Amino acid sequence: MTKKPLLTAGSKNRPLVATLSEYEGNRLIDFRKYFRDKQGELKPTRKGISLSLFQYEQICSLIENSNL
Repeated sequence: MTKKPLLTAGSKNRPLVATLSEYEGNRLIDFRKYFRDKQGELKPTRKGISLSLFQYEQICSLIENSNL
């Protein structure tokens, strides 16, 4: 499975990008900071996190059920 961008948010030169991917048969959602190189292409940084869909759903549930 190739990475499929779901969301791009933030600045044009340093956006936060959410993608779907697969690793060893597990589907993942990846939130990662990107930057623009000298040619203007977006490149991923090491700053980010990959979550299984189960982990992502658990976090969403915690947020929905919080009293914030």
